[in-house]
Amino acid sequence: MVRTAAVQRARVFGTGDVLVSVRECVYDSCTDVRAAAIFTLAELGVGGSTELLMAATRDGHPQVRVAACRALGMLKDDSCLGALTGCLEDARPEVRSAAVETLGKLASDECCQYLRKALFDQDEDVRNLSAAALEKNGFHTPESLVALGDRVLGLGDEERAVELWHRAIDESHFCTDAYVRLGKYWLRKRELDEARSCFSRVCEINPGERNGLLGLARCEHRADNHEIAERSLQQILES
Repeated sequence: MVRTAAVQRARVFGTGDVLVSVRECVYDSCTDVRAAAIFTLAELGVGGSTELLMAATRDGHPQVRVAACRALGMLKDDSCLGALTGCLEDARPEVRSAAVETLGKLASDECCQYLRKALFDQDEDVRNLSAAALEKNGFHTPESLVALGDRVLGLGDEERAVELWHRAIDESHFCTDAYVRLGKYWLRKRELDEARSCFSRVCEINPGERNGLLGLARCEHRADNHEIAERSLQQILES
């Protein structure tokens, strides 16, 4: 705790021998001290710190790797791209999320290419952060719009989510993920004709698609068309 506080205090007195000590703390045995040193170097904008921070993205502790990714975002140095893209492969989702946040701040065309790949990350937070970063920087794809819609829906804004899913369809009339989400939305609202139309479109684009068939089965079940619902379920079993 004492060493951590001292490193943080160096942000006020960041000169000469103090900076030398802060650099040394990047290799401290204490995780909190290493993370504090990383943020101090970034906040002071100390020359030559980028390489230290890039090396810290390979630290053995995820807290330090997260700090390094975010600190690189404070420096906004394009030379760190390789380190950040490496963090997109990190086993810990919080590290991948931090890398995505910084790539969004750098906002180059190359960064956005990696953000598009992160839209397919196994972690929902990573996908949502990627979508938000692409939206902020004006780089839209159907996938990013669907993911952003998922994010705002999670925040309780259904109207905005529906708007984003419609935009995804405007970008690509073959975006089945957007149709599935709209179908589920209308099903929750008990607007069966709207829901049926969305799920039918999914099956037109991709015959035998499980989400489309299951959505149709739910629509028909709600409409008391049980025989039709059973046929859709049977198609799922046969596909």
